[in-house]
Order: sequence, then C-alpha cells, then structure tokens
Amino acid sequence: MDNITDILSYITTSEETMVLATIIKVEGSAYRKEGTSMLFTESGNQVGLISVGCLEDDLSIKAKNLLNNTEQVSLQVSYDMSAEDDLGWGRGAGCNGKVHILLEKVTEAMRSNILKVYTNLQRGFNVIAIKNLALVPGSIDTTYRVNDANNLQTRNIPSKKLNRIVNGKFYHFMKAKPRLIIFGAGEDVEPLVKLANLTGFSVFMWDWRPEMLCKKRFPNVNFVHHIDSFQINKHDYAIIMTHDFQKDKQLLQLLMTNQLKYLGVLGPSRRTSRLLNGKEVPPFIKSPVGLSIGSEGPNEISVSIIAELIQVKRGVSNVEQTENNWRISSGGEK
Repeated sequence: MDNITDILSYITTSEETMVLATIIKVEGSAYRKEGTSMLFTESGNQVGLISVGCLEDDLSIKAKNLLNNTEQVSLQVSYDMSAEDDLGWGRGAGCNGKVHILLEKVTEAMRSNILKVYTNLQRGFNVIAIKNLALVPGSIDTTYRVNDANNLQTRNIPSKKLNRIVNGKFYHFMKAKPRLIIFGAGEDVEPLVKLANLTGFSVFMWDWRPEMLCKKRFPNVNFVHHIDSFQINKHDYAIIMTHDFQKDKQLLQLLMTNQLKYLGVLGPSRRTSRLLNGKEVPPFIKSPVGLSIGSEGPNEISVSIIAELIQVKRGVSNVEQTENNWRISSGGEK
C-alpha cells in the first residue's frame, strides 16, 4: 500500500490508457496484502509491485486484454500461490495462499476522482474508496470518504472493514504518506530529501529565495511558496534548517503554535535557546535535530535525522537489534 501515492500521481499526470490492479482478498498467506495496488499502462510501463515477481507477467497480459476489450471495464482474477514447485504461481517462493485481484480500466470519470483523491493524500488526509464489486465486469461504482479535520466521514467505518470485502464491497484504505516539511533549501538539504523520499515521506520545502526552489535540484519535492496559506496538520513533520537566525526564529515561533508530529531545529540546543529568547528548549522540540550517533557532514547528519523521523513514525523510544547486541537510544546528549 506504500506505493499508492506514486500510482495515483502517475494516473493524474499521464494521458495513457491504463489498468489499475488491486489485491482485494488473500486466502492464507501472501507476500503482499489486501489493498496493494499496481498500474499497467498501454505502452508497457508498470508502477508498483503486486507480488515478488510471480504474477506481474500474467497480470500484464490480462491488463492488455482488458484494454483491448471494448465491452469490458473491469475484471476479477485469482491466483493459487500455494504450489511450491516451479509450475505454480508461487514459483518456489513458498507462498501458501490464494490471491484475488481486481483489474479496472482507468476511465476519464475515474481519473477525475483519482485527482481529488491524490490531492487529499498530498494534503495529508487519508481516503477510503468503497468499490461495488457486484458491478464487475462493468464500470465499478466507487464512493470515496475523506478523513480530515473538517470531514469526519470515516468515523462510521470500523477499522475491521478496511482493505476487506464486506457485503460485496471492497473498502480500500489509502493512507497518506507522512509529510516532511523542510524550511530551507541549502546544499545540506539535498541528501536529506533523497533519504526522505526513499523512506516513504512526502517532502515539502519552503525557502525565502524562490530561485532555490528548483526542480532540477529537488525533482521529487513539493514547493511551498506562501507559508501563510499552507495548511499544517498534527500529523506533519517539520525541520527548520535555513541557516539564517532571524528566519529560524520567525519560523520556530510560527510552528510552535501548531500541534506537530515532529518539530526539529538544526544546530546546537544553545542556539535554539537563543531563538526562544534565552528560554529553555521544550522537550517537544528536537534540538539538535537527529539521533545522537556521532554524525558529521550533511550525509551522516541526514541519516541521523531520518533515523529519528522513523523512530517517531514507528512510535518507539529506541531501536534494538538483539542478535548483534547493539542499541540506538534517543537518550543522551547530542
């Protein structure tokens, strides 16, 4: 499910005809679970993976056949992955389940709805798509529910329904990527952005110098041009690293008025105290930003920052690896 935003982004930016494949039911065990999606385009491009390589070739053929079928809009297919020999779909991978997959042509009406879904995910709001499977092989009637501060439509949908078939309808839960908002576009930000993208964050960036917000430097970043109109929510992660004292001070005062999942400030804690007019740095501000691993230089500091973001995202205070008998702790002086 982690790749859903990449898939939806491709749909909204491409004019190709394409087929969206989604796992709607797993009986037994499989490498990918219900809600995992993949995209097949007419030109042969594929976005995402729906297995470990066992099903993609056959699904590609079925997707192409569906695109060429003028009388059919959707299709359900099933694969028995339990066979352990090379003749089975498991190809010796040892899967022990049966996988049921829904294939849908991406129609213009569907593309329009997906644009709205993608916009909400980019804003940090989760979306539930409720698909009426009784309409297969026709065009599937899909209802979308958005979960945000102003629209609590998902409250009446129990979590046990999500990514499940209930009464002939598939409840597809599409979780927004956590948003990392970086204030500052200096050279030391580049490795941080790369690692953030690799570890599943949706990266937003602000800088007071418009020329620094360059797609050539940051191809996978959403640029924030006006802070006042940018909506920040309690699930966001923010890092201040402009290297400008007055800018950092203004930003910190602004961000402290918001409830954030994570707020970090680059630089030693004594500098952050100065940003707060000499006051003690409150514990909810990570200063200095990143785990204390003795990092030096932009690359290593970026690693320490991403490690701390993952730690917060997973809700743990430390990371243990008992086999190698080592521990990274969030405690101690940085």
